[in-house]
Amino acid sequence: MVAATAHLAPRAAIRWLGRPDGRLADDEAGMAASIGPFLDGDPAGTLVVAPWRADAHPDHEAVGRAVARANDGFGATVVEFPVWAWLWATPDDPRLRPDRVRVLRLDEREWDSKQRAIAEHRSQIAPLGDDPEDRPVLTPAFLDHFRRRYETFLPTGGAVA
Repeated sequence: MVAATAHLAPRAAIRWLGRPDGRLADDEAGMAASIGPFLDGDPAGTLVVAPWRADAHPDHEAVGRAVARANDGFGATVVEFPVWAWLWATPDDPRLRPDRVRVLRLDEREWDSKQRAIAEHRSQIAPLGDDPEDRPVLTPAFLDHFRRRYETFLPTGGAVA
C-alpha cells in the first residue's frame, strides 16, 4: 500500500487503523470513530473517497458505511468507488446508471501512475507460487477494468460538480 500510494500521491500520509482484514464489519462504529478525527477543518473543502457500500465485498462495504457514519454531521463531500462491482454488475444495474455516476478522465501521467500503483500489489496480481491455490486473486480480465483511462465514482454526500 505504501509503495502504491507513493505513485499516486507521494506526499500523502498513510494512517493505519489497525483493523483486521476480512473482519471490518465487526466494529464499524469503532472504525467510524477512528475515521472521524480526520474529518476536521472545512467540510466544504474536504473530499472523502471510500469503497462503494454496495460493492459485494464485506470489507469494502464496511469501510463505506463507516465513512458515511463518520461524515454524518460533518458534511464533507463523499464519493464511493466500485471495485468488485465490475465483476458482478450488469450493464443495466440501476445502482450504476449513468445519471448516478461521475467519471474522472485521467491524463497520461495520472493513468501511468495508476498502472504503476496497481503493479505494486504483487500478491493480488501475480501467482504466489506454483500451486494452483497460489494463483492471482485478480485475473487479467478483471484487471482490464482498471486499465481504463478514467475512474468511476458514485457521489453519496455533498456536492460533486
